[in-house]
Amino acid sequence: PGKANLDFTTGMATDGKRDVSGGLFSPHTLASYFGRLSYNYAERYMAQFTIRRDGSSNFGPNNKWGTFPSVSLGWNVTNEKFMEPVETISRLTLRATYGLTASMGPSSNSIAVLYNDVAYRPNQSDRENLIYISSLENSELTWEKQYETNVGIDLGIFDNRISLSADVYWRKGFD
Repeated sequence: PGKANLDFTTGMATDGKRDVSGGLFSPHTLASYFGRLSYNYAERYMAQFTIRRDGSSNFGPNNKWGTFPSVSLGWNVTNEKFMEPVETISRLTLRATYGLTASMGPSSNSIAVLYNDVAYRPNQSDRENLIYISSLENSELTWEKQYETNVGIDLGIFDNRISLSADVYWRKGFD
């Protein structure tokens, strides 16, 4: 009686010229791929495994790609045999999620950016070419990562006329 689904999706957030919504020029690109495997046994036990792979041109050559897995589990207690005599509880679900997530953060200086210009001088013959540094390189720039854990309960009583959802959430950031 179990049911399993497998989803695979890819996406390109930018093409290096404009974002998906047709915005202004951006020299940065982002590619994302993810796969998801879901399993449901008898509408009682649920599991979902997700893996995401992101690549960004904002980072140096050793950190362009990141892999971010997660797992979530659920138990629909209401569908258990021992809950059949309990009429006041119409829904009771316990759930938990754990995973690694990441964001690019505000920095974009994985490479040094140099510009050329002409130095202003009062006399045309005194002008000279110059190169200036717009931003310094940080080749160790990487994803801002977080381990995230969420534990929750969903409760419905009196034919779900009264419902409650409660969650406890932890996040530990690094990098």
